[in-house]
Amino acid sequence: MTMTMKISSSYIALCKPGLSHYCVKELEQFSIKTFLKSSESVEFQLATTIQLKTIFQKISTAYSLSEILWQGTEEKISKLIFTEDMFKRLLSYFPKKPPELKFRVLCERISGNETRINLGATVQKIIAQKLEKEGIKSIVNYKNPEFIFSLSQEPKTKTFTLGIKLHLSNLDKRDWRVYTHKASFRGDFAASICQSANISSSQKKIVSLFSRDGAIAIEAACKIFDLPIRDLSKILQAKLSKETKTNIESKLEKERSKQIILIDDSSSNIRASSNNAKLAGISDNLTFLSTPMDQISSKLEEASIDIVIVQMTNKDERRINEVLRQVTLMLKPEGKVLFVVRAGFEMEGDSKFFLLWHKLIPRGSGNISLYYFEKRD
Repeated sequence: MTMTMKISSSYIALCKPGLSHYCVKELEQFSIKTFLKSSESVEFQLATTIQLKTIFQKISTAYSLSEILWQGTEEKISKLIFTEDMFKRLLSYFPKKPPELKFRVLCERISGNETRINLGATVQKIIAQKLEKEGIKSIVNYKNPEFIFSLSQEPKTKTFTLGIKLHLSNLDKRDWRVYTHKASFRGDFAASICQSANISSSQKKIVSLFSRDGAIAIEAACKIFDLPIRDLSKILQAKLSKETKTNIESKLEKERSKQIILIDDSSSNIRASSNNAKLAGISDNLTFLSTPMDQISSKLEEASIDIVIVQMTNKDERRINEVLRQVTLMLKPEGKVLFVVRAGFEMEGDSKFFLLWHKLIPRGSGNISLYYFEKRD
């Protein structure tokens, strides 16, 4: 019988700037109550340890979660860092107590190089003392740590927070994204677009129009096939079962009925998309079409697509009428289409499409505009 321990700790989930709304959605999948703090952080509370373990078990397929922080309100590091409660929960994610632990402390959102060095050294010493008290040899390792602690400081209150970095690489990094397009998006942003379009495993056919280097389509595939998108922190790898290549291939084979179609009238873009998909290991589950815009309907079955994502640049805007015609032909009744366009480009519903919502999302120093339509019966 599994023991469920009640807890009442408050946590902060960090994400990339502008993606906190998507982080809220991911946390709410676990029936967790959330509080939006800023464009890059979400506060949440857990009722049981089971919820925390559930988050860790799903973290390899999460789009937005970067770190989980134990929230602190202390101005003195010695009072905040590494409480007994936090330390015990940390050790619970090892299969057994490790004889040694290689770790480092990463100071983030703290200004001043000398300040970061001094604070990092202080926290490393406190952690080492805690580990050695438990009979665990501590090794500070900057190049290849098994575990990374993140120390941050609130700029207004000057209070400190200590957290766990959940991944080995940044949220926007994708190893498969080798052949890039200047108008394409990095992994985390492409993933947030898929989330805005409500991409899910229930959809059978998805089209990415103007596919560029395939980033949106590949992120959509990871979403509907529930595939890992990045490596976990080594401490989580040690505790949680990680899918093997065989398991992933088996999952993809079972999902052959689901289809993601990448369409672009540039053969070089299709080659880039295909090469990236091969590196991601999902090329067999994608269909690549290099065809002129006005001939798309001859390649696809009419009214067969559940959702279309259209990423348009300035030069594509002059073809909006043809794009709408092709999307109308391919979409099922009540099918959805998400237009990803520059902030100054305006769209509205008509006799064929009903506008469900429009919003701006931050990207770099500017914004990207999203329009989400439903095809009328």
